[in-house]
Amino acid sequence: MPEQEMHELYKKRERVEKMFDAYKNVLDADRSYLQDDESVFGHVFISFLSLYAYCKLEEML
Repeated sequence: MPEQEMHELYKKRERVEKMFDAYKNVLDADRSYLQDDESVFGHVFISFLSLYAYCKLEEML
């Protein structure tokens, strides 16, 4: 694998790790005490939208 491809993969991995960090720490969405499937699905969906918005705002800055 060429060195440049490896560097690009590393940069993508770093970005994904930063997103998960924001999901867990900034949005505080990693803990869910919900019990029925519909509520958990809603929680995950809203968390995903929040993470998407957070990442787009971060890109703008």
